[in-house]
Amino acid sequence: MIGDCAALPLDAGHPARLAEMATQPAGSAIATNLGMPSMSYALNRNGLREELDEAASLTIIIPSEVAFGSMPDALYDSPEEMKKLIERHVLRERLDPQQLLGTHRSIAGSDITATADGGRLTLNGRATVLCGNIVTTNATIYVIDSML
Repeated sequence: MIGDCAALPLDAGHPARLAEMATQPAGSAIATNLGMPSMSYALNRNGLREELDEAASLTIIIPSEVAFGSMPDALYDSPEEMKKLIERHVLRERLDPQQLLGTHRSIAGSDITATADGGRLTLNGRATVLCGNIVTTNATIYVIDSML
């Protein structure tokens, strides 16, 4: 793990919870992790949970609950816009922290650039990885402090 996974809300960063996620495909792992209710809601509302579960290999960048809280309420009411937002945070390959460094294309077609400085991993020059390298059966997950 990288970052302070113990700081995730509702005991999500507890080692037992993270170990449980490792036995599930990505969509299900996120949906059953009580520390990520906004992302879980977004995945279930838009049919992305099943898509993530069925994918062979992914990297998923999850905005924190605080980041989701900064979004306009209208976005929650638009499944299409929410799906586009989530797809900007998903890569079609599984990347560990070292592999994540550099620029990668999201499934929405936007670029995500990861840099490291002093042990801190930053995406697109503004989003800091709070907890990362969380493994599921088909994905690696990183939790960030803002939207991309």
